[in-house]
Formats: sequence, C-alpha cells, structure tokens
Amino acid sequence: MEEQPKEEIKKNKYLSFLKNNWILILILIIAFIIRVIYFNVNSAMWWDEAEYMNIAKHWVFKIPMDLNPQRPPLFPLIISFFYLLKSSEAIIRFFVVLIPSFLIVFFTYKVGKVIYNKRIALIATFIMAVFWLLIFNTARVHTDALSILFNLIAIYLFWKYYIKTYNKKYIWLIGLFLGLGFLTRIVAVLIAIIIIVYLIITERTKFLKDKNIWISFIGLLIVLIPYLIWSKITFDKFLAFTHGYTEKNVYPIAWYIFKFFQVYNEWFLFIFFIIGLLTLYKLIIGFDLVIKDKEGKLKNDLFILLWIIIPLIYFVFFQRAAEDRWLMPIAPAVFLLVGKGITIITDFIKKYSKALAIIAILCILLFGAVQQLTHADDIIKIKKDSEYQIKPAGLWLKDNSNRDDTIMSNNVYMELQYFSDRKILSVAGSEDEMKTKLKENNAKYYVVTSFYKSEDWTYEYPSKHQESLKPVQVYYLNEAKTQPVLVIYEIKDYENL
Repeated sequence: MEEQPKEEIKKNKYLSFLKNNWILILILIIAFIIRVIYFNVNSAMWWDEAEYMNIAKHWVFKIPMDLNPQRPPLFPLIISFFYLLKSSEAIIRFFVVLIPSFLIVFFTYKVGKVIYNKRIALIATFIMAVFWLLIFNTARVHTDALSILFNLIAIYLFWKYYIKTYNKKYIWLIGLFLGLGFLTRIVAVLIAIIIIVYLIITERTKFLKDKNIWISFIGLLIVLIPYLIWSKITFDKFLAFTHGYTEKNVYPIAWYIFKFFQVYNEWFLFIFFIIGLLTLYKLIIGFDLVIKDKEGKLKNDLFILLWIIIPLIYFVFFQRAAEDRWLMPIAPAVFLLVGKGITIITDFIKKYSKALAIIAILCILLFGAVQQLTHADDIIKIKKDSEYQIKPAGLWLKDNSNRDDTIMSNNVYMELQYFSDRKILSVAGSEDEMKTKLKENNAKYYVVTSFYKSEDWTYEYPSKHQESLKPVQVYYLNEAKTQPVLVIYEIKDYENL
C-alpha cells in the first residue's frame, strides 16, 4: 500500500480539524469581530482605568502618585512593559484587554468541553462571545478580562490534568495561574478556594498526600512571595491588600446580588439557566455518591455549583457589596448551566425531529444574542462619552503647567492625573485642612467638578476666595454652555486663602 505524501497528510489533518471545529471557529470569529467593533470607542477614562494606567506611568515615567494597596501589581506591570516600548493607548488596550477577552471565549469552550461535553461547551462559548457585560468591560481598561482568563486556565488545567487525566507537569502550572489571577485581581483567590473545597468534599485529605499538588502550591508561593515583599516595602504590611476587604460586615447583607443571574442572562436565557439549575437536583439526591466517589457526572455538577456558590457567599455575606462586573468570574459556570438547560429542551424536541431541534437551538441562541448585543450596544453608546470633559481639561493642565507642579481637585483626580501627567491631590477632610494642603504643596490650580458628589464646601470655596482663585478654564455638560461641570481655578494668592 502506497504511503500518503507528508503534505497530503498535513492537509487532511487541517481539513479534519476544520470539519470537527467549524462551529467553534465561527464563534471565535464572531467574538473577535464584536470586540473590534467596540474597540477604543470611549472618549475618556474612568477612575479604575486611569488608576492602573497611572501606576504604570508612575513606575516608568516617575510621575508622582500615592499607590493603592488594594490594586495588585500585575496589570499595571504589563501596561508598564508597553509604555517602555512607547506603545500607544490603543495598542495597550488591544493586548491587555481585547486579547484576554477573546481568549476567555476560547477557554470557556475548553473548560465546558472537559467538564461536560462539546455541545454544552459550544452553547456556553457562544453566549460568552456575545455576553454584554464582558463586551462592555472589554471597551474599558479593566482588570476583569485578564483575571478571568487566568481563572479559566487554572480551572482547565485542574480538571483536565488532575481530575480526568493525571499529568504532573500540567498540575504544577495550576498554582502559577492561580497566582497570576490573584496578582491581577485579589478576589481571584476565590477560585483557589473553590478548588480546595471541591477536593476536600471529594477526596477528603487524599490530595494532601499528592506531591504534585504541593509542587503546584510551591509554584503559587513563588508567584506571590515577591508581591508580599513588595507590599511590605511599599505599604509596610505584607497583607496590605486586605484593607477594604475585611471591614464590610457593618453593611446589610447584599441580597440584591442574586439579581445578577438575570442581569447576566437577560430574561430569555435566564429561563434556561433556571432549567439548568434544576438539573442539579440529582446532586442533592446523590450527594452520598459524590462522597463515595461512585458517580463521576455528579462531581462535574458539584464543581459548577461550588464555582457559583462560593463567590456568592463571599460577596453577599462578607463583602456585602458588589458591582455586576465583580462577579463576572462565575459567568462561565452560569452559561454552562444555561447550556445544560438548552440541551434538555432540544433533546426532548430531538425525539420527534432532529431538524426541528437544530432550528430550536439556533432560534434560542439567536434571540439570546440579540438581547445581549442590544444591551451591550446601548450601554456602551450611553457611557462612551461620559466624563469626556476630563480629557481636554487634563490636557489643558498639562500644557499650562510644569512637570513638578501640583494640582488639587475635589474629585476625578485620578482621571485628571492620567491626562495631565501631573500630580493631582484629592481634596479631603475639612476646609482648613485643604488650605494647609494647598500651601504646603504650592498648588498651582484648584479643580472643581460635579461628576461625583463631594462635600458642599469644596464647591463653595472658590466663591469665598475670589481674590485668590481665578477661573481660567470652564467645561460644560451641554453644547449651550449653561451647565458647567468642571472649572479650573488658578491660585493667585496663597496668603489670603
């Protein structure tokens, strides 16, 4: 029998790959196009975005700023690398946000396939591709996409190479990616907790005897120890990041967080999420089988349930506060349950007609996608020009001040610093404290804005000191210039402040 030429073998492999994965490839193309459409559309930066960019500028260009211990260093460190390469803001956005957001779609498929099956994985992957909240945050320089990507890779390595097929080299990498997730976003520690709780339930103490798990843990420490040392040097505490995460029990229990399930899915796909959630009744009935390691499929459901419940417990009962994006790490698990719900319905239809089942799943996903993309488009367009006046104000301050000049602002000082490349001090405390701060820092300008609510005296201060504070630039909320939203005052006389 004549052997096939190597070129033909390679060609057949490519054709076979395309034949078996054309749906995934199509979803990935759709995901990338959507993200490019909304790439770099915003007129200005918000607080969180500006703070991470400012940290990078502080490290690279020595622009003064006070670092926040709650901001882990990996994200601004990556941005710093691009600043060293003299990259534009657009290039930074593309590589640190858009590419991770795109890869989240791919790893949703990888995780879904290894935990459940290809069909459920493809459904969850499609929903992730059009997920309005991820698309919205892809248009912002937020840490969420990169952190979730590291989470998904860690979960994939854990399930693929520890649970399903044991491969020690990949097990070693689990700790690395858990560490990278933590260094990007502190709450990524919840993913490690999910894995540990799952192992305790299913293996009790057995996993503690596995040397490769300990090697993975050592890898985690190798990633974290430099951060803890840096934190001690910078903030005088190894665990400085805990400030703000452990002081929330004075707030009421955040029951409102449960509405995020409907917020993520919109009302139509939420129906299928409920159906998928109901399939977990077998987990409750057969929980003793999970303990006795006799039912592998129930373990899949257990992990998905823990993936959702543990972050909920933290944010509802401990943090007691959350924006919708803070719980985005649970979105892949949520969409896998949506996938389960959809397959239950379509499997029932398939008993009567395979063609009708295909039509049904396409209609469900199309209608769900329309809701998701409509929401994404609406909110991006509504928010894209919010606070746009800060950018020209910051650029004006840059053009009309020296590098060593100090500026004070009653709010949005982080955004102003990004565009001005000047040290912006926040107005905090009493009026007397601000006077002292103005004089001590020899501040050149005082900026008053109404983007966020500040204390009343910060707005009244210029009118009380008209001889010392001269308005030099005004920015308005409307074209008619009847609603000033940002005023820059030049400080003329320190003695009479």
